[in-house]
Amino acid sequence: MPQLVIHSKEEDWEIELGNRTTIGRVLANDICLNDPNTSRYHSEITETEYGYVYKDLDSSNGSYVKDFRVTKKILSNGDVIRVGKTTLTFIEDHLDTTPAGLVRIASIPISNQAIQDRIKIGEENAFAPAHLIADDMDWREDYEKLRLGNEMFQYVGIKRDLNNIIKNIAGKLLDIFPADRCAILLLDSETDKLVPVTIKVMTGIQKHMSISDSILREVQKTCSSLFIADVSSDERFSGSESILVQGLHSILCAPIIYGDNFYGVIHLDSQKSAMVFTRKDLQLITSLSSHVATIVANTRLLRSVEQEAKDKAQLERLLPPSVIQKIAKGDIKLEKKGGENKEVTILFADIRGFTSMAHKAPATDVVEMLNEYFELIVNIVFQYGGTVDKFIGDEVMVLFGAITDVEFPEDRAVRCAFHMHGALKLFNTERKEQGKNIIEVGVGINTGDAVVGVIGSSQAMQYTCIGDAVNIAARLTGVAEANQTIISASTYHKMKVKPQHEQLPPFALKGIESAIQLYSVWEKVTDTTRHGI
Repeated sequence: MPQLVIHSKEEDWEIELGNRTTIGRVLANDICLNDPNTSRYHSEITETEYGYVYKDLDSSNGSYVKDFRVTKKILSNGDVIRVGKTTLTFIEDHLDTTPAGLVRIASIPISNQAIQDRIKIGEENAFAPAHLIADDMDWREDYEKLRLGNEMFQYVGIKRDLNNIIKNIAGKLLDIFPADRCAILLLDSETDKLVPVTIKVMTGIQKHMSISDSILREVQKTCSSLFIADVSSDERFSGSESILVQGLHSILCAPIIYGDNFYGVIHLDSQKSAMVFTRKDLQLITSLSSHVATIVANTRLLRSVEQEAKDKAQLERLLPPSVIQKIAKGDIKLEKKGGENKEVTILFADIRGFTSMAHKAPATDVVEMLNEYFELIVNIVFQYGGTVDKFIGDEVMVLFGAITDVEFPEDRAVRCAFHMHGALKLFNTERKEQGKNIIEVGVGINTGDAVVGVIGSSQAMQYTCIGDAVNIAARLTGVAEANQTIISASTYHKMKVKPQHEQLPPFALKGIESAIQLYSVWEKVTDTTRHGI
């Protein structure tokens, strides 16, 4: 539907164009401009076979497009017309039909003079014991609250998509109350601002709406629902052009509060006539907003529990069970974002000849092989207190001493590598008997300072570490041959129990400025139990 965007010195708003839209200074116009430079009946926009046509109605000060006075013009998308001190922008196709595009929070004043009544959440008429109810009307009102509350719960059902739940609730509220439109706004925890989530309108009613920020602040600050039976009763609204254009008469607004938590606002209004809302409607919306708050709180709790379960399942795949238990108890804090400088030992293990194997074998066989291989490797990593950071194709990155401080992280990493080589020998024996390709890995290990923490966006985060220490470990993996473990001098010198080794000539690694002293290490039989490894 074509739109006209009105820009005045006080505020901006939009209106959908019908067959004929009149513009002028008096209330009888479809667009009423509070501008002394505008004539009483200034101009009109009509829909014709040629499109929408703007026509000046012999106004005193005229209408201007690009500083040229016009009397009649076929409008094109983006045309800007100046009427007095106001500009009108013609939008042929208004694309933003999202709640955020349809609902605008505007600087519209509101005074206590306009508020007919209010009820504080938690102080609405409670359900009295049966023996204390003497008035038949009290029975009926209590029953109506219970019936509608129960109906709303059943109508919503058990759903996990909060946005769809809110849409269903808004539609149901329009069935219950004598309103033309219902908008529900929820508080964004990150920006601490109210965001329109849904808007429902009756047939033939203007979809775009402006909501007074003063009303929103009032219901949030006082934790009270309120209603304005007649907007025109507040003299300050007379200067608010968007209110005049929308023909707004009555407003009913209630906060969505559960316990001490403020979740949002329910806003209902009427364009048809004033005095459509009553004290009974105020009591009812106050009661129903409590039901809505319970639904929102339960839905968010359910989502939180599901997310925690997913996080736990993900951590169980990457961390040893002992570490998972510490995280669950709160002994280890995984912050949402951020990191710290920490000395970490990093191990990379990479399958040799994998590209050739993957090229020759069917994709399903390659995936099956990797799954079997990673299952074996991860179990070994956990035995030595390592953390699986990530899988990169056929490569695995493991951290020692990142999330938790472990004794002898360098020794653990090296012995973990030896265990991998040994386990793969047995693993390959079975694969040979089955006629399958064998798997041999090259391992690189380095120790150094890195930034450890949670990195990513609000939708996808990962606990990892970054820095030169990680880059060096990755480069060492490229140097290692099949069944070989290469470690850096920093790892070798920190080990408590030195393995069999061969000191290699200083090696220039790609991306690293100075040559690195490397060691090729292999296992020797020794008693390490006294070192706690």
